[in-house]
Amino acid sequence: MGKAIGIDLGTTNSVAAFKLAEVEVVTANDNTPPDRKLTRSVVVCEQNKFLVGDQAYNQLRANPENVVVSIKRLIGRGFGDPAVQKQKSEFGYKIAQPSQGTDNGIAVWLGGKEYQPEDISAEILKKVVQNAQIYRQGIGKTGEVIDQAVITIPAYFNDKVVVHPRPMYAVAEGAAIVAAGLTEKVTTVSRDYFIKLVDGKENKEKVIQRGDILPVTTSHTFKTVSDGQRLIHLQLLSPDQVKQDLDGIYEDDSIGHIWLGLNQSYPRGTEVLVNLELDEKNSGLKMTATLKNAPSERVSRTFSRGGRSDEKIYKELEETIAELNNQNLTTLGVEEALKLALPVVESANKIIDPDTEEERGYLRDDASANLKKFQVSMSKESLKAEYLMNAIA
Repeated sequence: MGKAIGIDLGTTNSVAAFKLAEVEVVTANDNTPPDRKLTRSVVVCEQNKFLVGDQAYNQLRANPENVVVSIKRLIGRGFGDPAVQKQKSEFGYKIAQPSQGTDNGIAVWLGGKEYQPEDISAEILKKVVQNAQIYRQGIGKTGEVIDQAVITIPAYFNDKVVVHPRPMYAVAEGAAIVAAGLTEKVTTVSRDYFIKLVDGKENKEKVIQRGDILPVTTSHTFKTVSDGQRLIHLQLLSPDQVKQDLDGIYEDDSIGHIWLGLNQSYPRGTEVLVNLELDEKNSGLKMTATLKNAPSERVSRTFSRGGRSDEKIYKELEETIAELNNQNLTTLGVEEALKLALPVVESANKIIDPDTEEERGYLRDDASANLKKFQVSMSKESLKAEYLMNAIA
């Protein structure tokens, strides 16, 4: 028989609760005394195994490079974020840019292995669920398996604020009531999402609003800004709510880019339909761009946590194109640039398998080779040499 619980995932401590006749907060022998209700949100890697709670906390002084604390404060931030750099300087464990991805992500190193903040948080949740399972067995519920949970992740607090355990119990108790099916479960979007047509005249458009009930399906139409445009570049943005709430700084976080390469030239004002899908079952946001008058001209990709090699290629492509835009290329030069840029976009769009969401290494290598060819051919040195040869001829 399945059972659902409520969990409050906290920065310092985490707690779980059940709804029986009354709401009961889970206790465990290895939780923090005196009442044994709080599980410290601390993780240590020891002999390739994760330990969570007081066992990890007790190693903080002797083994600081392998003990992770305050991991929740890293979720949703980029490596360059001042708050991340502050935490990096204060704790012994290694916080770095991910080996695969962009500076929008964060990696944590433990025991010589790379993890994302979500991976470490998952270990805390596993421990809380394990404690809850043991607690249930201890009160005679031996035939139950915990297979559902309502997890709350409260807003961040200033470091000077101390959260009393009682409010944490209340949050977990409220989640337990929802988990027990005594009130309607409604899943909502946690942040605003905007789409921007890069180099377009339109401002960014809000397409998904914080608080929208999931699942969300929405669309927006953009218009091309130039005659003969064959590369359409769209950027998905979201305000960094963590930084705004904690630091009082408004800053857009780039979720990712999508490039639509066209097989032929189209006139200015050609409409591009952008569809977005976001649901509560999958962590990724799917975005599809389609030419309205030529539906076969389309591209689709799913944005998930962190960044991957396709995102790196898109970023380098954008930087190279930005440099070319400052070089006053001739019409012939623009055409040549498009010929070389289109294969980059086409190959990069195929790197991530749409079914498995895994990177395909051979397509990543193809895209990297196409990008390198584009960069070399369109470098200042190559363009200057070509100009001199044409002048001599």
